[in-house]
Amino acid sequence: MSMSNLASVISIVPRLPPAINGVGDYALNLACELRTNFNIQTHFIVDNPTWVGAAKIEGFPISEISNRSFDVLLTLLSGDRTSSILLHYVG
Repeated sequence: MSMSNLASVISIVPRLPPAINGVGDYALNLACELRTNFNIQTHFIVDNPTWVGAAKIEGFPISEISNRSFDVLLTLLSGDRTSSILLHYVG
């Protein structure tokens, strides 16, 4: 499936602004470009129990993983079976 056929993307990141984080900043910029150029909505999942931020950023919804476990992530993902998933990380 090409990116232009997608309606939404789930983007898993370690942090988002207001935290300073290159990975989160890149993911947010990518989400803005996907929305502008392809009308693709991004839903962010922040995988960092210590991150503090709003429930939305630039109109994109944010969910937090407060307890790092597969079950918590699976619960967040189970409500949306049509989105592709982007995992952003630094090795």
